[in-house]
Amino acid sequence: MHNSANERNYGHLINEGLENELEAKISRYLRDNITFVCFPVDEESQRLRLEEGIIATLNRHPSFGPSSNWLGLNSPLSEISSSGLWNRQGLQGQPLSDEELELVKWLARFGNDSYRNNTGRRTRVQRAEDSVRVAVEATGSQGKTADDVRQYIEKLLQEAKMIGEYYIDLVSGDIHKQMGMKNRMPQICRIMYEKMMPGDEVLHTTPSGKSSTIKIRYYLRNR
Repeated sequence: MHNSANERNYGHLINEGLENELEAKISRYLRDNITFVCFPVDEESQRLRLEEGIIATLNRHPSFGPSSNWLGLNSPLSEISSSGLWNRQGLQGQPLSDEELELVKWLARFGNDSYRNNTGRRTRVQRAEDSVRVAVEATGSQGKTADDVRQYIEKLLQEAKMIGEYYIDLVSGDIHKQMGMKNRMPQICRIMYEKMMPGDEVLHTTPSGKSSTIKIRYYLRNR
């Protein structure tokens, strides 16, 4: 939308048809390529602390940086052009501690479940996943088939059921990484969908349905 001053000064240069076309292209790109996750943080002070910690952690991590064609490289503000973030505040803050990182991971994965009241559940879920992952790593990552993926997911489901969980949330990128696979994300996602039963929920998906952020909640009672 243009304000009146700009319309008076530059109205003759405005091509509304082209603007609408570009906006539609940008919207399609965002829908098809950008994913994000929202999670609840009850206390304002904690929200501000985690925000600062995430920004500082990204800014200081050696593997994080902008692509060569990132528009922010042309910013006149050195904090933006050098950090790879459209942000000036929090860059030099305190990075996330190990405990804070686990908190973020828990909230992002389990949503509204209370972090403070689920210490036992976090421990049980982590132990179950660790035991399955160790078993998979021991077999090596070469030559894994679709059946191997099915068996791995089934082991995660059964381990969670055995320790009394009502459901388990699985993320495609986690499975892909834990199994040591490369360029097999579509297969992982397809099998995750195959393993769904009536009542299971897709908590996060993308237009392609085959990204590393596919998240499905599997209920365990009838498995």
